[in-house]
Amino acid sequence: MNIVTILMVLPLLVALTNMLTNVIKGLCGVFADHAKLIAPVVAVALTLAATAAYLEIFSVTATWYWYASGAVAGLVVAYVAMNGYDGLYEDLIKHLKGLAGGSNE
Repeated sequence: MNIVTILMVLPLLVALTNMLTNVIKGLCGVFADHAKLIAPVVAVALTLAATAAYLEIFSVTATWYWYASGAVAGLVVAYVAMNGYDGLYEDLIKHLKGLAGGSNE
């Protein structure tokens, strides 16, 4: 799998997740109240659909770990869609410093 392809697709999935979540929130007030639950569901569904499309287009044998990694990538897409890239970067730096034994200032 080409890492450049992944890095090009993830921002598209984030944008699609934001758009679809806003459309779904606009459909009904109940959905607007639960937007933090809708975004991860939309992100994981889109990411799993993109994983299935990738496997079909490039004739790759579909195994369980493709879909497991697609679900994890979907959670990352949901996190970025809800908190932005800066939030992801700051959280990664904070936790990596903690793993390395650095201070969490």
